Amino acid sequence: MKKVQEIIKPFLAIILGAIILLYYFNWLTLEGAGLAIGIIALILAVYYIATGILSVLLGEKLKGARKVLDAISMALFPIFIFVYFLIVIVNAGSGYGPTGWVIAILTLSASIAASGALIVASFVNVKVIKRIAKLIAMVFILTLLLNILFDIQGNPIVLGNFDVVLFVIYFVYSYMLLSSLSSLESKEGNTVSEE
Repeated sequence: MKKVQEIIKPFLAIILGAIILLYYFNWLTLEGAGLAIGIIALILAVYYIATGILSVLLGEKLKGARKVLDAISMALFPIFIFVYFLIVIVNAGSGYGPTGWVIAILTLSASIAASGALIVASFVNVKVIKRIAKLIAMVFILTLLLNILFDIQGNPIVLGNFDVVLFVIYFVYSYMLLSSLSSLESKEGNTVSEE
């Protein structure tokens, strides 16, 4: 099973980028906020596909650039989620119920915190910062799950309205994020302890 994970891992960015591209491509036909989200998603998808192809083709030759690309890859998706929810709230804020507002505010906070914490933890060798980044990343994954399970009014999503493709996007990114966090953890032996 571990060998299968090692084979799939380099292709995850390509898979994520391709699914995001297909999911949001039709948004380019919309106007206003929908078009803005479509353009941002297209840029995000192209980035993931390009970095995935580079990782597969160059592999170990990337060396120091891999660390930078991994950090950017982990931080970009939370930034996209932040921008997405900000645009949705501005345009459809009146449709939010109390639970929807709690989830939206938690998502905005966790996404912006996760993007910053993941970048800092990638380049700063301090145990406490890495652990804080892991905690924030797990809260961000929780918010992704909450957004799948509840609509903007805060009502639970029934099985017939479950967005399978969005779930796959969130799952693939979460898997990439958890893999990145485990690689940070493996480097903790060489970090400077601030405890």
